[in-house]
Amino acid sequence: RIASASAGSGGGVAGGALTNCSVVGNFARSAGGVTSDGATVPVMNCIVVSNSVSSSQTNYSGTLLFRYTCTTPLPAGTGNIATNAQLLLDNYHIAYTSPCRGAGSAASAAGTDIDGQPWSSPPSMGCDENAGEPFIIAQPKIAPGPLGQLQFLGAAVTGINPISFFWLKDGNTLSGS
Repeated sequence: RIASASAGSGGGVAGGALTNCSVVGNFARSAGGVTSDGATVPVMNCIVVSNSVSSSQTNYSGTLLFRYTCTTPLPAGTGNIATNAQLLLDNYHIAYTSPCRGAGSAASAAGTDIDGQPWSSPPSMGCDENAGEPFIIAQPKIAPGPLGQLQFLGAAVTGINPISFFWLKDGNTLSGS
C-alpha cells in the first residue's frame, strides 16, 4: 500500500514500475497518485484511486502503461476498469464483493498479497487478495464502561457473511449485553 504527500509530483509513486499495489489517498503538487519520469512505466494489477492535487482528483499522469488496473479516468490498456474498488476502512483491503477480486492478470502476480495469502488465479487487483475467510482489519480497543465494566470498541472484520464471533474470559464464553 502506498500513501504519502509530496511537494513535487507523484504523491504515491514517481517513476517506478508497480505490480499488485494499492495507491490510495496521496497528495502532490502535480500527479497525486502515480507519474512517470519520462520513461514508459508499467502499472499492472493495481488499484490507483482517491489521489489528489490541490482541490481536484488526479490519480495519474505521464507515460504509463496500465494493464489490469482499477483507476479513473479509464486508461487505455487491457483489463483496466474505472469503478468503485470497494476498499475497506483501511484503504488497502478490498471487500469480498469488490469488482477488483479476480480481475487481475495471473502473468503479473507473484508471491503473496499484503497479508501473506497466495494469489488466486486470476488474482485480484491491488495488494489484497481477499479469499473470503474472516480477517480482522482493526483490533478492538478496550475502554472503561459504566459501573466499572469494560467496553470493546472499534473492531472491524471482513469476510464472507455470515460472520459470527464470541468473547472468552478465563476459557469461558462471555454473554449478556
